[in-house]
Amino acid sequence: MELLIIIAISILLPYTMLSERFSNHLADATIVITDTAQKNSKSGGTDVRIARMRIDDEEFPLDKLEKSSGWRYEDSIWMAVNPGSPETMTCHVTDVRRVEIYFQRHEGSGIAEVSINGKRAGRIDLYSPTWKDFEFNMQWTGSWDVSRVISDVFRYPFLDRTTKDRGGL
Repeated sequence: MELLIIIAISILLPYTMLSERFSNHLADATIVITDTAQKNSKSGGTDVRIARMRIDDEEFPLDKLEKSSGWRYEDSIWMAVNPGSPETMTCHVTDVRRVEIYFQRHEGSGIAEVSINGKRAGRIDLYSPTWKDFEFNMQWTGSWDVSRVISDVFRYPFLDRTTKDRGGL
């Protein structure tokens, strides 16, 4: 009987202690999108424009995000236009499997950062000589690792070649 108890404990204890670590979702997430007020040398500004956000394949209304004072809504887009200091948008969600953020890129775009639970998930140089859409995508997998896809929606199916620092969880 003692052997059975020891076996049960040795199997169940690690599972209960590590189950969140190996789950395919994030139980609680604080997502922060930051216009860093920085730009690359080619850009004419530090704008960050966000067209939409999806959580687990469902639209997440951007007006529900907590915003610092530099964000404004114009032409169906939330934007921080040439801020003098970093501007943030924050949301708190539960039971998250996938996050998608759709940015707009143009000649006046700056650098955005996305963090989840205080860890940088991506640093994205949004500069482009022409207007383009850009998707930032994060998905939690069953092996605790986070798979990340950053791509131009219409042009490049893989990582944006101008993004040097990809951060990490």
